[in-house]
Amino acid sequence: MTPCAFVGIKNAAKSFRNLQVLKDINLTVDHGQIVAMIRPSGSGKSTAARVIHELQPLPSGEISLERVQINRKLPPRQ
Repeated sequence: MTPCAFVGIKNAAKSFRNLQVLKDINLTVDHGQIVAMIRPSGSGKSTAARVIHELQPLPSGEISLERVQINRKLPPRQ
């Protein structure tokens, strides 16, 4: 059996007014992997974490958990 991605982000993009803070973000995290985001201040790390945890909406792109798209399909509680 082929292991599937635990968390997947595909073509994620987010803007605040005229400032694009996330542009075409793609990431796959497999079971057991640990990921750290290390970038300069103001580069979108916190925004990326917020959209992954569904604390902020992701207007463009998709986030999946165990191959199930969770943004725009499931409420955060689920």
